[in-house]
Amino acid sequence: MRVGLDFGTTNSSAGIYDGERLTLLPLDPVNSSPTILRSTLFMTREGAAYIGREAINRFTEGNVGREIEYEWRYIGDAEVTFAEFGTVQQALYVKVDANAPGRLFQSLKTGLRDRSFTRTNVFGTSYTLEELIAIVLRLILERIEAVTGRRVTSMVVGRPVHYSLDPAVDALAFERMRRACALAGLPEVQFLEEPTAAALSYARTARGEQHVLVFDFGGGTLDVTVMRLDGQGGRSFLATDGVPVGGD
Repeated sequence: MRVGLDFGTTNSSAGIYDGERLTLLPLDPVNSSPTILRSTLFMTREGAAYIGREAINRFTEGNVGREIEYEWRYIGDAEVTFAEFGTVQQALYVKVDANAPGRLFQSLKTGLRDRSFTRTNVFGTSYTLEELIAIVLRLILERIEAVTGRRVTSMVVGRPVHYSLDPAVDALAFERMRRACALAGLPEVQFLEEPTAAALSYARTARGEQHVLVFDFGGGTLDVTVMRLDGQGGRSFLATDGVPVGGD
């Protein structure tokens, strides 16, 4: 089974197309709109992972009325050099929430273009950004196969036109996303620019000759494409571009 996946900064969705009809899948049964999955991840102290509305609910329920206990924890040493006094060794401590029931992650996709976000410690276990995203993607894949009762054999995954306007950062972000998909075990992944995917979806049912502007203002990027339909089933893309400005 071939599946289309829109892994968004704020929300995610998935669908299958049988040649005539597009069916959006209920990835988040506890959400008010089951076909829309919030792109959130909640990880407990015990290592359990939850996504979507359940992640938000568990985070909220676990923190309502909770007494916060802060404690200082040693994280390492740093060398500090002063012009007049030379170099001294400084122990570094941070104040942490010692009894937090878990950690909630949001907007992980935006972190793909952040060189400084390489890994984070979650209750004693170190995770790279790609590993965190892979957890979300793997759970999405499991839900797709559970609701359809079929094995996914290939996927088309949406991507922004540009993760960053810096070519090097853009390439880094795309490579990190590719690694996350591989870690999640997504089969035979192909990537398609998000406004192009939206334009192709519109073209399925459009009638007559048209010039179409797709305006995709998402949580992490703003992407647009201009497409011409000749009214006889033909189409051509005239322009596609985007900027890393979002509303999340």
